[in-house]
Amino acid sequence: MDSLVLFAKAPEAGAVKTRLAQTHGDDVALQLYEAFLKDAIHLLTQWSTDALGQPSKRVRVYLATKTDVENPPWAEHEIRFQDGHDLGERMRNCITQELTDGADRVCIIGADSPTLPVHLVREAFFALDWHPMVLGPTFDGGYWLVGARDEVPPIFENINWSTASVMSETIAHLQRAEIQPHLLPFWYDVDNAEDLRRLKWHVQVLSNNETGVGRNTFEQINTFQEGNL
Repeated sequence: MDSLVLFAKAPEAGAVKTRLAQTHGDDVALQLYEAFLKDAIHLLTQWSTDALGQPSKRVRVYLATKTDVENPPWAEHEIRFQDGHDLGERMRNCITQELTDGADRVCIIGADSPTLPVHLVREAFFALDWHPMVLGPTFDGGYWLVGARDEVPPIFENINWSTASVMSETIAHLQRAEIQPHLLPFWYDVDNAEDLRRLKWHVQVLSNNETGVGRNTFEQINTFQEGNL
């Protein structure tokens, strides 16, 4: 059994994409985040179905939130609440619970990478056949995916979360524990105005692809007037 968990915040104005909100306003930030969520959920669905489009019996997907949401866009997936005082504790508890519940391999992703291709998530699970853990680094110093098998790696304590040092501190923890992770290709989060400029170009390039990657974000961006972005 494999488990893929999407960590996300409830889509509420003023509580999501706060750095984007500083330059584009709370309403634009919220609308973008809602589109990001829909694309992340599309990714979950892609990953959890077989080549014929049928749900796989070998996988479990669910979304972990911090607060309840009315009329969520992820009704087809199980919702669980994140448990812990900070992000590291919540991720550690999540992986622990999934392994306890019978998962052989567990990966966590966020909702900040709406153009993330499903093949990179699949590579993460394949890598866990040979490595105790896997990390997907981001260009801003964090990671877009963390995964483990068998046991929770010692990487979630004493990390300065939401800083450019998250990945380097995580690697230092692993080196001290003599754990060799598999590193996936770099990808990007969308947190600020510069990230949004990159995203606008990328979703335009992807707009005609048949996989649906980033489609909700592309459609949302097209609803904004040029001055909004």
